[in-house]
Amino acid sequence: MATIDIAKILDSMSIDDKIAQLFLSGLCAEESLDEVRAHMEKDHFGGYSLSYNFARFIRGGSYHDCGIGKLVPIEKTAEWLHKVKELSWEIMGVPVICTLDQEGGMEESEFRRTPVVLTPNQMGIAAIGEEDEAYEAAYLSASQLKALGVDMLLGLCMDVNSNPENVEIAHRALGDLPEVVARLGVRIIHGYHDGGLFCTAKHFPGRGHAGGNAHADLDVLDMDRTHYNEVEFVPFKAAIDAGVDMVMLSHTIYPALGDNKLPASMSPVIIKDVLRKKLDFKGIVYTDDISMLAISKIWGVPTACAMAFEAGNDMILMKVNHELRPAVEATKKFIGEGKITEEQITASAEKVLRLKEKYGMFNRKPFDSAAVTNNVGTEKQLEVGRRLARKAVTALKNEDNIFPLDPQKYTTPLVIACRDRSVSVANDPERSHDMLVNNVQRFYPRARWMILDQAPTKDQIWEIEGQVKNADLVIFAVHTVRSGEASQGQYAKTIEAMEKACSFGKPVVAVVTGAPYVAALFPEAVKGIACSFSVTPPTFEAVVDLMCGKIQMHGKNPVQINDAMPRGHAAPIHIA
Repeated sequence: MATIDIAKILDSMSIDDKIAQLFLSGLCAEESLDEVRAHMEKDHFGGYSLSYNFARFIRGGSYHDCGIGKLVPIEKTAEWLHKVKELSWEIMGVPVICTLDQEGGMEESEFRRTPVVLTPNQMGIAAIGEEDEAYEAAYLSASQLKALGVDMLLGLCMDVNSNPENVEIAHRALGDLPEVVARLGVRIIHGYHDGGLFCTAKHFPGRGHAGGNAHADLDVLDMDRTHYNEVEFVPFKAAIDAGVDMVMLSHTIYPALGDNKLPASMSPVIIKDVLRKKLDFKGIVYTDDISMLAISKIWGVPTACAMAFEAGNDMILMKVNHELRPAVEATKKFIGEGKITEEQITASAEKVLRLKEKYGMFNRKPFDSAAVTNNVGTEKQLEVGRRLARKAVTALKNEDNIFPLDPQKYTTPLVIACRDRSVSVANDPERSHDMLVNNVQRFYPRARWMILDQAPTKDQIWEIEGQVKNADLVIFAVHTVRSGEASQGQYAKTIEAMEKACSFGKPVVAVVTGAPYVAALFPEAVKGIACSFSVTPPTFEAVVDLMCGKIQMHGKNPVQINDAMPRGHAAPIHIA
């Protein structure tokens, strides 16, 4: 292995290059390699995020070279990512970081398409509750992503979901107890590292108690200092002690931590006094996506970037790449005004380069399609994914022992599910909106189905009447709303549709795919509730097997919902 002279690389960089090296920019499925080249020649950015831009145009049909919108073999997608890395060597002389979200299930993962094996979401991992399985889930994701050409993950969430009405974190959290989040989170970090990726602890100092959504608004979390010491800091300290390389700062104001004006992502008090001194973090500090409305609509992206560096961030996540050049210029203006020093920029650029060195990114290799096909979607990985799914699924309610469902008693069930954007953008015939009904039809060949909008329309709610009258059982799936789109009251129309389905006296059971809190909103008439903890073929297979009495239940409710469904609860299913 060749020795990498980081000092020499830094000496060859202009101040513009050093600043740009501190940005995780955005590339998307609509960009050709020529467009990537132009972007890279203009600004020598240190990395790029595929989250969410990578998938944005898929539903409309993106057929560019990256192969995300076009149904091509997965190795073609990996080859496109490899070509981006080759461009970085050619243009910048250093490798560029490829990062994304892959937090379990289709709803929080950018690589959603077959053959990538997906895991239950983070609350599903908490429902399993086993450290070894948390590690296995992380290693499964990381080893596949590494083979595809990914270097870094924008997760995991170390937020403690202490607010049941949290619309942003919810199923992305490992639960609502700090010690559980810390215990499982550390093993997930180890799994990511052993799988070849560096990862993030986010969203410091914690977004789990939030009621708003930082993707849309600047939030204020005004808990007392004791709450942070006893709840929010516990998982982050465990992650730091476990060797996590990066911590992401949230776009939220925390008055009790010494700053009542600036969000954590732009606060020198929180970065330098709390994260660096109190928690003794010496790795890379970076912001959540600086183009989120919580920041961009107040300060504007370029100024916010300069302020973030002034506060002590080493890197900035910014998925809107046309803002990168203005952000570099704004940062240079701050340097000229003495608000930021060139030495600070150089020190951060060195951190980034040494992280790339630590994880072998300077070991330039030719593309090997066999390395992709041999390490993505293998039979062994599929078995791990199925095992995790079967251990995660949990029943929360089983009134009158409706579970296991009786195939002699019910012959024409109706499956109702809400349209899910993460399924739509996957553009995958095997991972489509009929995943659930396909599994139900293994036991009930005459099962029918209908798809509602995430917020069902008036016409769809009325359509339920005719469909339910011709069914002898209703299986109603309530899908997760992606965190970036979530808002208070997001399930109101879905619950209205469920109430309509219950109004005809037919037995109704429900499947929850995300955080189980929504079960508290279900009508009393719903006789059974089962959690799949994700939208994937293995999780739907597992939850249907559980409801039909084909597997024993292992999972337990990972969060406190109400007195009827407390943390640790699992409704017994008696299998003959």
